[in-house]
Amino acid sequence: MNDNGITILIVDDEPSIVAITAQHLTRKGYEALVAIDGNEALAILETRAEVDLVLANCNGSRISGPELDKIIPARWPHIKVVAMSGRPRSTKLPNGVEFLPKPFRSANLDTSKNPAVGAVEVSR
Repeated sequence: MNDNGITILIVDDEPSIVAITAQHLTRKGYEALVAIDGNEALAILETRAEVDLVLANCNGSRISGPELDKIIPARWPHIKVVAMSGRPRSTKLPNGVEFLPKPFRSANLDTSKNPAVGAVEVSR
């Protein structure tokens, strides 16, 4: 159920991260879409124009997180991107891309504590 009209795409190859994150976001009223890698994420973005935010694992397979962090803003400038990683932030992120260290608590996804998610809600 998408109570607030915001759709978030979660890109991660760890099933437990995807499941917990999607469950939390759905409970908060977001529509949560999932992709296991960058290629699947791009395929979803090609067909789902309503995506507002992408939470992308920086260490994904096939298309790397840093590549995805560049591709998405270039092709879909209206979509906010949050890079997630269990490793320390080691590269400079493209303008507008936020960073969320893993592991994170569901509270880190709440709009009051996460500027990227909050920015999506404010811009609607």
